[in-house]
Parts: sequence; structure tokens; C-alpha cells
Amino acid sequence: MKKILFCSSDAGGANNIIPVIHEASATGYNCIVFGSQTTCKLFEKQNIDLCLEEVNSVEKAGKILHENEIDILICATSCYLGSEQYFIEASRKKNIKSLSVLDEWFNYRIRFLSDRGELDYLPDIICCQDDRSKALAIKEGIPESILEVTGSVYLSELDKKRELFRDRNVSIPEIFKGIERPIIVFLSETHSQDYGEDENGGPFGDFLGYTEKIVRKDLFEALKHVDKTVTVLEKLHPNDRNKYDVFQDDRIDWLIEKDMDVWTLFAACDIVVGMRSMALLESALFDCPTVSYQPGRIGPQLCAAVNLGLVSCLRERNELEKWIFNNFNGKEKIRKEEFSFIKSDVPKRILELV
Repeated sequence: MKKILFCSSDAGGANNIIPVIHEASATGYNCIVFGSQTTCKLFEKQNIDLCLEEVNSVEKAGKILHENEIDILICATSCYLGSEQYFIEASRKKNIKSLSVLDEWFNYRIRFLSDRGELDYLPDIICCQDDRSKALAIKEGIPESILEVTGSVYLSELDKKRELFRDRNVSIPEIFKGIERPIIVFLSETHSQDYGEDENGGPFGDFLGYTEKIVRKDLFEALKHVDKTVTVLEKLHPNDRNKYDVFQDDRIDWLIEKDMDVWTLFAACDIVVGMRSMALLESALFDCPTVSYQPGRIGPQLCAAVNLGLVSCLRERNELEKWIFNNFNGKEKIRKEEFSFIKSDVPKRILELV
């Protein structure tokens, strides 16, 4: 029986390899899974046993591969240098087949960079969501020879669940019971810690022109001008290390959550506001009125939901206020079409590659 080591340290990546783990186990592979404190709850929820042993070097990764007699490595990706990259380098040294599964439509290169700025952590195969993703990866310098279009694991799984959520046949979270509607979900991200709060930028690149702190404040101010009593649930990113004050207003009840499942939120809420998170694409596919708000954005549009034509991108607070008002009084229609990144057998396609 062949052994596969799976690894994911980020939540987005974990969502994309969990179905592959289930498929591999059902097929007869022996699966060993390495995660992090960020991903442990996601794996536990799916009844997947997880190793939380710290992997902080290529040497440590190599020792784990050797001791467990691993035949195949399947990793998610992360912009942070860590276990995924170390396992890929160690697998190369041991002639173990390695594969990475992409979960976004931007920042391809940084996922495989070493400290010296070179693509030293490229696996044997990278699975892309669609032809657009493959083309963007090539544009960022990823060799075309290792790119394979398989479809998106996570979004394909999400598509299977759309009817259930569309009919709202799900339990309403306790936090939503007995509170004022409409309910707005604000999808926060870690822009301030990743890209900085001014022209000096951050560890992942240049300042975006806005941060999640600016957006949450603009959302609060916009809601104060909408004549309605509302509830806002601010969903923090799992990697967020910031502390946020709860906004106070007689007509706005502001709640903050970090670990709640976003699909449950989408089933219970009335509208969704975010920046460029993949979750905006998810909420749009769930038929939630959804908008991307990027005030003062510098640089190209990197929101997948916007680029795929599913949601609008707003740049001014008065635009956000108008959009919210309109969607409180009649929901925006989401454009429906068949997407090439949604396929019925993505986990099987991925396993066939290795």
C-alpha cells in the first residue's frame, strides 16, 4: 500500500486537499496528514487525524519522509515559508513525487520562493483551477511543463452543496438567533500585516492602497447613513493576529468571529461585503448578494470573483452605501453560468497525476 503525505498550514489550502485525502483513503492509499494550529480544526471537523509536529527545516521534513516511508507528497500552498516548502525540497532530494494544489488566482510565484527570491520550492506538478489560472501562473514565471489543469477542488465541492444552502436547509448559528436582520457578513483579510499600512509595504509586497481596518471603518460609516437597524458579523481571517474594537451604534450591532464556518454564514446572512477573498466567490456561488470593496486600490484587480464577473468592485464609500441600500430593498441577481473550474471528479484527477 503506497503512502501519501499531505500537508497544509493555511485554511484555504486545507479546504482544497481535504477532499483529496478522502478520495485517497477510499482508494486504498495510506494517508499521513501534517497541518498547523490554523488548520487543525478544519481537519478535525472532517474526521482526519492530524500531525501537528513542527516542520521548521528541510532536514526535519526529510526525516519525517524517511521515517514514514512516504511514496508521494501532496501539498497545499502558502505565501508563508514553512512546512509545504520544506517538504517539497526534501521530497526532491529523496526522489519522491511531489504535487501542489492551488487555491487562488494570484500570488503564484511567492508560494514557491526561497529566502533568496528564487523558485527553489517548485514541486513536480502544480494543479491549476482552470486555463486562466495556468496562464497567470506562467506569466509569473512558473514553468508551463509542471502545470496541470484539474479544476478547483474546493469550489467543485462547494458546487455540490449549493442546492442545500440555496434552500436554506441548514441550522442557523446560535449567534444569529434573536438578533436584528438584515445580517451583513464582512469578510476580513490580513492586508495590514501582509502588505502594510502605508507606502513602506509589507512582507508580501507593496501597499494595496487600503487595509481591512480602512474597509471595516468605511462599512460602519456607510451603515450609519442607511436608515435601518442591522447586525454585522465581522469574520476574521484564521491568520489574523490583530485585535479589533467593536463598533458602537444604536442601530448597528457589531459582532466579531474567527472560527465560524463561512458556508453557514452565507446560508444565514442577507448580504456579504469583502475585499478580494476567495470567499467572495463562494458567497456569490451561494446566491448571496456580494460585493468587493477596495477603496483607493493600487495595482491590478486580484479578486477572483470580480475578474470572473460574479461581483462588482466598489472604490468609494458612497458607492458602498448605495449598494447596501439597494440590496436591503431587493437582492442583486448573481450571473449564472458554467465555470470551467467546477468539475465533478477533481480529487480523482489529482490522484491520477501521481
